[in-house]
Amino acid sequence: MKAILQSRKVVLAKDAFLVCAFALFMVVCANVRIHLFFTPVPITLQTFVVYVSIVALRKQAPFSQIIYILLGMAGIPVFSNGGAGLIYLFGPTGGYILGFLVAAFMFGYLLPEKLTFRKVLFTFLSASVVIYFFGVSWLVFLHKFSLSGAIIAGVLPFVIGEIFKIVLATFLSLKTFR
Repeated sequence: MKAILQSRKVVLAKDAFLVCAFALFMVVCANVRIHLFFTPVPITLQTFVVYVSIVALRKQAPFSQIIYILLGMAGIPVFSNGGAGLIYLFGPTGGYILGFLVAAFMFGYLLPEKLTFRKVLFTFLSASVVIYFFGVSWLVFLHKFSLSGAIIAGVLPFVIGEIFKIVLATFLSLKTFR
């Protein structure tokens, strides 16, 4: 019985470490950014972190996003461009941040047990659609972009890079966390 409890403690400690590590990785990747003059949404590596966390953490993936969001809401400058505070979440990138959480939750639970390249790639593509859906919706409803304007500013500049991140995250996830 004692061995089972210690084994469970080790698993919990490992899970907690990975959740915190992915929250920290999210902070780092939020600040690896390229600003584009024609959109308020920068290019970052955050979606890459979300994708890999889905495979690495599965059902615990949303917890890394919750920690990331709570740190930012607490005023710690963890969001892109050193942003922080609740007001930041109502800015143009707030929908994407919400999308990170929703995608991590949905696909952490929906990820198949047996992982293949195709299954993981499809999962990450689907997660990307969810993230961009929330980002575009946010731009339309909170920031009064037209739908076409939101797609032009919030999706199109990122498609090629997103495909690259999805393929890289798929390879890395399968090699590291299978």
